[in-house]
Amino acid sequence: MSELHLNSEFEEGRLVTSKRMMTVWYFSAIGIFVLVLACINFMNLSTARSEKRAKEVGIRKSIGSLRSQLIQQFLARLY
Repeated sequence: MSELHLNSEFEEGRLVTSKRMMTVWYFSAIGIFVLVLACINFMNLSTARSEKRAKEVGIRKSIGSLRSQLIQQFLARLY
């Protein structure tokens, strides 16, 4: 039944892809494109955050903090 709804146009006795089905394909492509952009953005933000944390760890190590203090720093900032 779903084939008749989306492919409801006939040409020469055969079902063909109608404009309704093309709309579904277009929205699917747009959705995948937005998802890829969101993944790229997430990776950029994660990389920037890890660089900031690496700098903090370097400073804390040079001051002389203990390993347990560094572990507490990462466990306290899980967001």
